[in-house]
Parts: sequence; structure tokens; C-alpha cells
Amino acid sequence: MLLRSQEKLSCDVLVIGGGGAGLRSAIAAKLHNADVILATKTKIGPCSNTYISKAVIAATGWGTADDDENVHIADTVRGGRFLNDQSMVAKMAERTHSEITFLKD
Repeated sequence: MLLRSQEKLSCDVLVIGGGGAGLRSAIAAKLHNADVILATKTKIGPCSNTYISKAVIAATGWGTADDDENVHIADTVRGGRFLNDQSMVAKMAERTHSEITFLKD
């Protein structure tokens, strides 16, 4: 729905951003029967980093023997110049394979 004038809306979950993370968040909320509004400054997709990167997602589980969760963690921490919250990186790396499977489905 495109709002052309001021309207009052209500929802259980408001997601701001129409990139991959925003869309995934909206899907998760909807799967839990929440009333969801997704707000984005443009049409969904074209100005998001997910679109700009052509939806390239760093993740383990692509079938190569030299890539596992620990390699993913090390690559992410190194790419973040060691400024990352390493416990959060580890949590993210644990879930990448299941999230890629979810997104494929």
C-alpha cells in the first residue's frame, strides 16, 4: 500500500527497510501470526544492499571441504578489522546454513 497522505496505521510489528534483512524479519513476524507493516523509502529491493550486492550471501554449507563455521567466523572477524562483536559473529555463523535453506525454500 502506498500512502499518499497522512494516515494512522497500527500493527504488531513495524519493519523499517525493504532489503534482505527487513524482508526476512517481516517473514519471521508473519510466520508468528503478527500483523506486519514493512516501511521502505523506495520500492522493495532496488536501493537495498542486498540488491546492490546481487544477493551475494556469505555462508557455510555450500559443499566445499575447506569452508566451515570456523572459517566463516575468521573471515568475518578479519573483514571487520577485528572490531566485530565476536560472540555475535559466532551466533550468526551458526545460523547461516539454516537461513540459506530457509531462503531457498
